Amino acid sequence: FGLSEKADGDMKIHKSDKHSVADINRLKLFKRLGIDRNKVVSVLCAHGKRITEADARNMGCLVWDTDGLITDHHDIVLAVSVADCAPVYLFDPRLRVIALVHSGWRGTVDKIAEGAVKKMIHDYGSRSADIQAFIGPHIQVCHFEVKEKKKKKFYDDDIELREAKI
Repeated sequence: FGLSEKADGDMKIHKSDKHSVADINRLKLFKRLGIDRNKVVSVLCAHGKRITEADARNMGCLVWDTDGLITDHHDIVLAVSVADCAPVYLFDPRLRVIALVHSGWRGTVDKIAEGAVKKMIHDYGSRSADIQAFIGPHIQVCHFEVKEKKKKKFYDDDIELREAKI
């Protein structure tokens, strides 16, 4: 797994991003890392919990309206753009199954990472004890403010009050 860095530039892609700054920056990053663009499957995040299988049908493509990818194809590179949200990498070294999910607050509340693990077990035969996880850089609790009407979506243990803000 890997991450782009600030010096790599804007990586956030949109539906109409062919030849945009982000598309050009992604091509430069892939070239530097020796990754064939036609082997990359990227998500256009929907801020939900949908997980899509990556295979030959969507290699080199941007998959819309999903927040996670999963595959056991060894020649496919999974990619997701995040800013505040957490990228969650899952890997089963025994069966060589990988998943990559974009876990924003909605995906976290809807347990997208747990859904990816369940999909690895159910669809690919992984065992939970074999799955390794890495959570990438993301916004921290001290910077993430929740409005009162969304507070009920979180467990009480996950709520902090700081300077009269949730």
